[in-house]
Amino acid sequence: MVGGSTIMGVALMLAACGGGNASQESPRPVLNAAMPASSVKSGAKPNPDGFAFPNFGAAATSVEFGASDMETMFSASAEICVKEEGSCELSAEARAWARMVNQARVSGHCEGLAVLASSRFISKEEPKTITLTQQEDLTHAIMRAFATQFLDETQEATKTWAKKRPSEIVAALVDSLKQGTPSFTLGVYTDSGGHAVLPYAVEFPSSEVARIMVYDSNWPGMD
Repeated sequence: MVGGSTIMGVALMLAACGGGNASQESPRPVLNAAMPASSVKSGAKPNPDGFAFPNFGAAATSVEFGASDMETMFSASAEICVKEEGSCELSAEARAWARMVNQARVSGHCEGLAVLASSRFISKEEPKTITLTQQEDLTHAIMRAFATQFLDETQEATKTWAKKRPSEIVAALVDSLKQGTPSFTLGVYTDSGGHAVLPYAVEFPSSEVARIMVYDSNWPGMD
């Protein structure tokens, strides 16, 4: 969503590995001084900790977000599954939520790819993410990670971050990355759409500039 180094007019928001939709409350970028003096790195990198295949839309796979995904995320409670035995049959409310997720997947799974890459790095899962192939089980995992942006907790976090200044977002990123945990996704929004990326390091070319290094699923393996 951001070409070259131009970010004027673009709203930045953090979510605790969740994301969300663009908010009308998003502030315009404000210049803030007093940037940290040294760079910070989490240890994660697009290669080997990002996926080798690029972001993809719903039309690129026959796999859909369905009952098994809802059961994995929320359990087989009566609110989710109307059948007490056998395979889960979604309740009307759960079916509507799953349909909403599938509709949102049309333009891509960037949030899911960023969230899953982050969680695999933090959990030190093997094999490395870059070696994984796009099979059905992995696609379901990506879709479930994608769906977390629609949880109430994530939506509330997104609204809170939408009111923050860029310097506050940078400070939160720095504190997180110092712990070796890329535990925030970064939403980049314009009037025409949005995109989620995974910040893994922050560099400071000057006292007034923060350069956020990201894994962008649209450009696998690249800084």
